[in-house]
Order: sequence, then C-alpha cells, then structure tokens
Amino acid sequence: MKQINKSSYSLISFILGVIAVGMIFLPAILYSDTDSSFTGIQAVFGTEFASLGIFGSGQIELNILCIIAFALPVLAGIIAVLYNNGKGAIISLALFTVGTVLLFLLPSFVTATVTVLGETSAIDVSWTMGYGLIIAACASICGAIISLAKLMTSGEKNN
Repeated sequence: MKQINKSSYSLISFILGVIAVGMIFLPAILYSDTDSSFTGIQAVFGTEFASLGIFGSGQIELNILCIIAFALPVLAGIIAVLYNNGKGAIISLALFTVGTVLLFLLPSFVTATVTVLGETSAIDVSWTMGYGLIIAACASICGAIISLAKLMTSGEKNN
C-alpha cells in the first residue's frame, strides 16, 4: 500500500481551510420565521436588514467571534503548509477543532439590534444554520481529521 507523504496532508489541509473560509459568501444564517437568509459576510461584518428612514432601522452587528470562526480554518491550513512537521500538525488540529466549534456556535453569536427613534435595543432572534455555514464546519472537521492523520503518520515514522 502506498504511503501518503506529509506534504499531501498539508496541501489537503490548506485546501479545506480555503473551502471553509470561502463559504463566507454563501448563506450562513437563516431566520425561518420570515424565510430570510444572510451570507457569512453579512453575519460576520454586520448589515442593515430593515430601514424606516429616520424612524428606525434593524441591523446585524459586527462580531469578532464570527470573524475568528471563519479565520481559524484557513489559518490552520496555512500553518499546516508552513510547518510540515508534528508541531504544525498539532497546532493545525487545534485550530481546526476550535474553528469547527465556533462555526457551529456562530448562530448564537450573531446579534441583531433595532433602533427606533434613536433608542437602540437588542432583539432575540433564533437563527438557524445555513448551508454555507454547514459546509464550512464540515470542511473544518475534515481538516481536523487530516491533521490528526498527519500527526499519526509522523508519530509512526518517529518510532
């Protein structure tokens, strides 16, 4: 049986990280009551979803945890390529795992606010995961599995 070299694991990890961050352009969160969806960019960096002129508006706020959730998988892929050894695999595995957890929790991090006549208040919205977020989380899970496989094969060669 042919062995896969460590650089192949690194390249696959990088591709999975890029796929995960690329899903930021697809629908990430859904509000099922109104059939409205927001892309990952809108969920992460914020957007105005309702405007009543000077009387009021509704917006999704910028959230740092959402930025980190999408950034960690691509960072893990970059580290897997730059540090093609056991330490790089451990760091990559940790970043992919944390990224996966944050991606699954992303709907709970998204904050929506409503401003009416100058008064701003947060509203409770039960967001659900869109297919872009699900694909990003699955790519991150696969990246963690690849990093674990790379770690296991580098451990076997050391013994």
